[in-house]
Amino acid sequence: MQTEAQLSKSGAGPKPPVKNAAGDIVISTDDLASEYFLDKAAADKKYKGKRVEVKGSIAAVIPTPDQTIVAFNSPSGTEISCKFTMQQRAKLTALKNDQEVKIRGTCQGHNGLVVEVLNCELVP
Repeated sequence: MQTEAQLSKSGAGPKPPVKNAAGDIVISTDDLASEYFLDKAAADKKYKGKRVEVKGSIAAVIPTPDQTIVAFNSPSGTEISCKFTMQQRAKLTALKNDQEVKIRGTCQGHNGLVVEVLNCELVP
């Protein structure tokens, strides 16, 4: 896990986000996690309540009784948790750890443990 100073010094801080044709903010899971690590309030202003399309390497796929969670780790140590409804579960069974995927959903900000993205769908 890198510290805030290390992220800033290395130039490995987040890149500016862009928008896709649908108006979703396109950002890597590492950059989204870094922004929340560096300044939660500023990141909330940019992302909370907005549609995001995140791309990253899966750390875990976690089925629960009422949803499936696709989790991502980052160099900052901040985790991203993408939550899918039960209707999406069949599409998620083939996903593997370390697989690179794109996911679209609504960012709910940092809940004290992870950055949550809700109402998710896989992007082809």
